[in-house]
Amino acid sequence: MGIIMKCYVIFLSIISVLISFGAQAQSNWAEQYEQAEKYVDENRYDAALQILLPLTKEQNGNDYALYSQYLYSYIMLQQNKLVSAKDMLLQLQQHSDWKELDKVNWMLATVYLKQGEYRKSVQHINIVPISYPNVLQWKKEFYPQISPIDTLSNIQKNVPYDLDLAEELYRRLSQSQNLNSVQKERKIILEKEYGFSSQVKSMISVMKERYHIAAMFPFLLKDVNVSSTNRSNQYIYDMYAGISIAIDTLNKVKNKSSFQLHAYDTEKDISKISEIVKSKEWAMIDLVLGPVFPEQYVFLKDLPELQNKIIVNPTSLSVKYADRQGAYLYKASVESIISNLVTYAATNFVLRKNVSKDPGLVEKKGVVVLYGKDVKDSVMAYLYRDSIIAKGFKLKLFLKVDLDYMGKIRSIANDSLGLISISHFATFSNDPIFAANFISVLEGTLQDIPMYVYSDWLTNSQLSYVQMENRNVHFIHPEFMRISSDTYKRFYKAYLSKYKVYPSVYALQGYEMMLLYGKALREGGTDVSVYFNKTKFNSLGLLGGYDYSNVNYNKFVPITAFKDLKLKIVNEPKIENGKVK
Repeated sequence: MGIIMKCYVIFLSIISVLISFGAQAQSNWAEQYEQAEKYVDENRYDAALQILLPLTKEQNGNDYALYSQYLYSYIMLQQNKLVSAKDMLLQLQQHSDWKELDKVNWMLATVYLKQGEYRKSVQHINIVPISYPNVLQWKKEFYPQISPIDTLSNIQKNVPYDLDLAEELYRRLSQSQNLNSVQKERKIILEKEYGFSSQVKSMISVMKERYHIAAMFPFLLKDVNVSSTNRSNQYIYDMYAGISIAIDTLNKVKNKSSFQLHAYDTEKDISKISEIVKSKEWAMIDLVLGPVFPEQYVFLKDLPELQNKIIVNPTSLSVKYADRQGAYLYKASVESIISNLVTYAATNFVLRKNVSKDPGLVEKKGVVVLYGKDVKDSVMAYLYRDSIIAKGFKLKLFLKVDLDYMGKIRSIANDSLGLISISHFATFSNDPIFAANFISVLEGTLQDIPMYVYSDWLTNSQLSYVQMENRNVHFIHPEFMRISSDTYKRFYKAYLSKYKVYPSVYALQGYEMMLLYGKALREGGTDVSVYFNKTKFNSLGLLGGYDYSNVNYNKFVPITAFKDLKLKIVNEPKIENGKVK
């Protein structure tokens, strides 16, 4: 065969291979995109990009070009390459008929906000329908980041239909102590246009030599059995006992404002509230602790007789009871609990080894969420799922564990390679059998994957502290007590001396609640937000701690874990020169 013929044959062979390769490439576009998605789920961004870059080119037959461009933008955002993410998203935005355009505007809003282009960010998030999943959550998380307040005000003028933005501006204006004339005028306009004045009432903070505290609890004195040790409302008496000792403690400090406690039996009737607020001494009251029944609390909270008084719900976790200035939750809200968990996970559960052979250099963003049959479990699980995904994590499994769940959990545990990409487990269930089964299955994996659980697991007789330390268990622990502190020991001794019984956690909560708000009244006056916004974080030495800065509920929730079989708070704020780092 001559040289020309040989070259021709080689040429035909090459063309044949190229044609074959092209046909194969077209047929494999779907497969390649799915592989890129898998790499993204495993946080293997460089590997995903190698596949995605060719797929982003728009050509005949490539149905995955736009999806690949979006996935590329997502990776750029995760790597904080904001310019590259924006450029690709703006290119995608030209396809006005693409069915996933809401996702594009959503991500553009995030990119612009991170770049400090707040006006464009607000513009794009308002293109996304309000019914789109997590739009309200996005606004709740990102609108507070728009600063300064004049920038927020100017943006809000151009989008008056965005109620969330108007509420954020009004909240900021209402909490500021030094408004200029333009800002004051803007605040008045918002009150007139949106009717915010009926929801948020300005308080004038007054310093007093003596503060009057109302404890409005269902003591049920008419029906109480003094000899009984098992009263259904015993927690009320315990909490009141703690409050009483706190009043004694506050009044022992010389040359400081004093406190007087007034006890009111709210019983179970709303009419009782009306009777109490019409009493002669009600005008003196500065701080109201209670009521604990929701219908009574809501009724009292909106009465004109409560104007210029602080009201604190001592038991609820719902922010709906703290929807105006002067109305507070003593405890952390459900949203605060989730926020603490998500923030800690994003900081501590991503770059670490799951097994010894794991290099620990690739980000772990996989999350498994399990939840029980109680309503609280579902609320926590769904809110955690949405919040953790918004942080860039990937959901590996979302499972209710009330029936046949062991099979799915075992399939996760048996995938040793897949476990390496898992950042953590979030388990919202008090079921002791589930807890024991779950720990048992994970013990067989030999992988060190952190997990969140309720603090109730600490009392599970089927689990040992050694097991929970070995399995990197982290407890959601709002009621954590610092039992080794000197403050706790002094309180314990004083309580035992006065009441001849051991203090319950409700007694501790009553004690710290009164100490905290008493200190706020003393240092900042009758508007306790003055003190809370200034101090940021407070630790009184008994329970976890408190952060009410710019909100009406506790933002700090202790997360605890065992270290050398000692239970410690792992998310304790770092304080330097009196400020939270």
